[in-house]
Amino acid sequence: MNPNRICLALLVACLVLPEAQAADAPATQPNQLFVAVGYGGRRMSSHDGLHWENDVQWSDKAADDDNVLFNVAFGQGKFIAVGGAGVGHILMTRDGKEWRETQKQKGRVATVAFGNNRFVAGWNDQFLYSTDGEDWKQGTKLGIEGSVHFRKSAFGNGLFVAIGDWDPPGKKRISFRAATADGEKLTHVDGTVAAARGIAFGAGRFVVVGPEALRESSTDGKTWEHPVKELDSELDSIIFDGKLFIAAGGKYAYTSPDGIEWKKLDKPIPCSVLYGNDRFHLGGSWGGNVWMSENGSPWKKIGVPTGNAFEAIAVGTMEVK
Repeated sequence: MNPNRICLALLVACLVLPEAQAADAPATQPNQLFVAVGYGGRRMSSHDGLHWENDVQWSDKAADDDNVLFNVAFGQGKFIAVGGAGVGHILMTRDGKEWRETQKQKGRVATVAFGNNRFVAGWNDQFLYSTDGEDWKQGTKLGIEGSVHFRKSAFGNGLFVAIGDWDPPGKKRISFRAATADGEKLTHVDGTVAAARGIAFGAGRFVVVGPEALRESSTDGKTWEHPVKELDSELDSIIFDGKLFIAAGGKYAYTSPDGIEWKKLDKPIPCSVLYGNDRFHLGGSWGGNVWMSENGSPWKKIGVPTGNAFEAIAVGTMEVK
């Protein structure tokens, strides 16, 4: 073979390869870290949202038991993950590799969010709060009787708003939404609301989604307005990516710039949406699948090992040492 052709081929390969590699992963901020948590206590981390590592778990069994982790939040340079059932867990990591249990609770710690320089979690029938993610204190109770189940929460407009269900004594399960500014005092709780499965904050509003493709919004967690539904579908997740709300689940998926006016997408999203920014989105589905989309469509599976499903993803910018 002509030596000049070999040199030319190598030169072309060197010029093309960096561009191809760059196209494989979305652009991220320096020192950014993603952390995913889920069933069986599964945890893993990534610096770009595409290549994941530190994949560990407590159990191969995917069940709503003591091992499940439902939520994760970032604040003050650390990630806090929560979950459990009869025994509740609060875990902390700074690097996505080394995890430490900061506190165990009797009963599930179902959700956590960060805002107002503190973490606030939903536990049994009340809130927990911590100013450092290490020392947790029991906060205000919801003041409702029966078995209470927090689902998700979000922070915005100076408030933590949580959604969940509860079983009043001798009655069928109903849903609640509760608001607090700090976890110490209850701002509002309402047990007459429609069932919700996901919540996100953006564009100055909280938006919930749920059965019958419910979408409903509020600025204060008390007054909910602009409800819309599709009777033959269900939504189980919602994120705000800085520009749009994206709601997914069932037959349909929707986007909205404000949580009020919605656009139905041409195709459903094949996963629960777990994270988004203005460059790409991440989601999860049963079997431990992680999905990514750079423009909201199409969604593609990321090459991670099969296993327990992920329930939440948080992102933070780590300190440079």
